[in-house]
Amino acid sequence: MHSRENSAYRLDVAREALGFAEAEAKERRWPACLNYSQQAVESAGKSIVLHFRPIPRTHDVDELLDDLLASQVVSKAIESFLSANMDIFREMGMDTHIRAAYGDEDARMTPGALIQEAEAMSSLRKARRAVALAEEIFSEMTKPPSKK
Repeated sequence: MHSRENSAYRLDVAREALGFAEAEAKERRWPACLNYSQQAVESAGKSIVLHFRPIPRTHDVDELLDDLLASQVVSKAIESFLSANMDIFREMGMDTHIRAAYGDEDARMTPGALIQEAEAMSSLRKARRAVALAEEIFSEMTKPPSKK
């Protein structure tokens, strides 16, 4: 599959997960909202990276995006836009996935006991920003070259 197709697929996954997160927030189901928000952020980040290179199986896309920025293969405009928004992807990887799916096993706290509204809504805001960022970069990467 071509990188554009991979990127488009991951963007679709991110949009779907964001929709699920929004629905869970309306129902005040905070662990599910956090779980889907994390998935949306992860897939949005993967959508961005896939324009430039294949991705390994991981939940921690902040590391992939840091590596992408360090490689200097992105345009200055995308580098600037992505660098200014890296906070979206921080603390939205494997640890968040585990908290939302399994809770805190050491403390014997289920996700329902552990995840509160503030954390879920903060993650939902990140998910919205991540999907919007991935959409913007997808648009930039897939627009036809300008004719001079």
